[in-house]
Amino acid sequence: MIVTTRKHSYFVNDLATVELGSTVLDLKKNQMYMHLVPVVSVTSVEELTNAIADGGNVNITEDIDALTAFEVKVDTVITNNSVITVSEDTVGDGVFMVTNGTLTLDGKGTINGLGKNDYSMAIWAKDNGKVVINDGYFTNVGATTENDPSHFDLIYASGNA
Repeated sequence: MIVTTRKHSYFVNDLATVELGSTVLDLKKNQMYMHLVPVVSVTSVEELTNAIADGGNVNITEDIDALTAFEVKVDTVITNNSVITVSEDTVGDGVFMVTNGTLTLDGKGTINGLGKNDYSMAIWAKDNGKVVINDGYFTNVGATTENDPSHFDLIYASGNA
């Protein structure tokens, strides 16, 4: 038997057990359980905002430049192979501001905290938010501020995050 997964696979007593998200195949018990979570592909600020509000699995397929941070309040897995930027942000909440739930970041894309504020963060985990970074490129190169041009926070956690 050949099994390929993104999450886990292992053998117990010569029988394979496979876990794919919330899918479990256990040949020892001769049972398969599946709860499939659809992957939502997004190409715009509006689609990404709505997908993050709903949580689940999100695949970013086009470069996106938003005016303000994308606020994550529920468990969300983002696969990013594009460039996500918040270049006009004057508030300083980052590209992704995680206030609750877990944001998991996959993919080889770029998250660019290129705001016009004192922080220019790519990721800000705050309150009860949690962030898991599996891959990607994070930057704020080219960020500018008049108040403190030598200080930027790229990936930041505060509160209980």
